[in-house]
Amino acid sequence: MWASLDSGTTSNQPGSRANPFGNGPDPYGAPANNPYASPAIYGAHHVSRESARNKLLGPVIGVLIMTFLGLGYLAITFIVQINEIDILMAQNQVNTPTQRAAFLFGFYGFYSVFLFFGLITIASMIRAFWVRSYGLVMTGFVLGMLPCSSFCFCIGGMPFAIWGIVMMLDESVKSAFRLP
Repeated sequence: MWASLDSGTTSNQPGSRANPFGNGPDPYGAPANNPYASPAIYGAHHVSRESARNKLLGPVIGVLIMTFLGLGYLAITFIVQINEIDILMAQNQVNTPTQRAAFLFGFYGFYSVFLFFGLITIASMIRAFWVRSYGLVMTGFVLGMLPCSSFCFCIGGMPFAIWGIVMMLDESVKSAFRLP
C-alpha cells in the first residue's frame, strides 16, 4: 500500500511514497498491558510505612542484637584492659609522659571508633523501624556486616544485614521511605 504525502490517505499507485511521520499508532511503542511486567514498575504494590516496617523488622532486630552483643563484649574488654593499663603504668613499662600519652591515645581511640560505629548502627536501625532516612538505614545495614560496629559478632549479624539490604532494595520499601 502506498500513502500520499498530501492527503495522508492510502493509494496503490507505484509513484507515491509512504508518509513515515503519519498519525498512526507507533508500531515500536510499548504495549498497553504487559502480562510479564514486574508489578513494581506499574505501581501494583501496596505502599505504606507499616508494610515496609513489617518487611524490615526481622533484619533490624537481628542487626540490633548482634550490635548490642558486640558493644557488650567491647565494654567487657575495655574494663579488663583498663586494669591491665594500671598494672603497666605501675610497673613503669611505659616510661615517658609522651609514651604514656601516645599509648592512651591509641587505646582510647581504638575503643572510640568501635563505639562510634556501633552507635551509628543502632541509630540507623531505630530509623529503619520508623521507616525514615533511607541512606542512613542502608549505611546501618552495611555497618552491621563489618566488625567495626559489632566487633566479633559481625559474623552473626551478616545474614541479617544482607537480608536487610535486600529488603531495602525492594521497590515497595523504597517508596515507603519517600512518603511524607
